[in-house]
Amino acid sequence: MERGRELAEISGTLASCGPIPRARSPRDSWQAGPVPAIDLVEETFVAAHPALVRARVATPEFLRELWPDLRLRVSEDRGREGLRFVVAGALTGTAEVWLEEWADGVIVHLYLRADPAGWGWAARRALREQHHSRATARLVLWQVKDELEAGRRPGQPARR
Repeated sequence: MERGRELAEISGTLASCGPIPRARSPRDSWQAGPVPAIDLVEETFVAAHPALVRARVATPEFLRELWPDLRLRVSEDRGREGLRFVVAGALTGTAEVWLEEWADGVIVHLYLRADPAGWGWAARRALREQHHSRATARLVLWQVKDELEAGRRPGQPARR
């Protein structure tokens, strides 16, 4: 009988706190909404002056190399810290190129959070697209790194 009274008191306390939040699935465990099909995060360090890096990654050519099947519209120009975009085309969502000054260079962070336009993808296709996007992003970032660090020997200061 005592146990029943304790449970009733706990239930009354919980009821006074409002509704109990629903349990979230692992797919949306840390976000307010579901995780997009493509949730890409990639970064690399470029030993070059921030202005040189900014000038290179802000070009339409860089963005076409990075995501050729997407249309990007700048939603926020963050100056020395990079650009944010609204994504359309094969995917819809958001993208960002964040430039973080560090040591004698810049860490270039790329983010792409998007879902397929129209019908959704099967899990295997989403995984395949994620891997393809990551591989492309790495190649393009490494090309920029090679271009801006050309002639620099390891341990030498960044090009200014």
